[in-house]
Amino acid sequence: MTQASFLDEPTTFVARHNSTETSRLGAQAAQPAVAAQCLVVLNYLRSRADGATNAEISQATGLPLHAVCGRRNELVRTGYAEVRGRRKSRAGVLNDVVHARTT
Repeated sequence: MTQASFLDEPTTFVARHNSTETSRLGAQAAQPAVAAQCLVVLNYLRSRADGATNAEISQATGLPLHAVCGRRNELVRTGYAEVRGRRKSRAGVLNDVVHARTT
């Protein structure tokens, strides 16, 4: 999928809200950033045959960890990525490893 087609599909990646008016307005304003951040995360995952943890994605892309978590969840929800196993961080904590789906 090309960058243009990815960003041209605003309903594919949506900013989540809790149904209050304030939350809906915030999600609507955040929508372009959500799609752009999803693309950054997806492109990084596509470059990693061994997948990546949220912390690795954050470090490599410069996106804050809280943004990576949301974008990763959105990519998994929409089928662009999948969690395949876990690996230990330097601190010894097991973290999910996410991979871009190839099909």
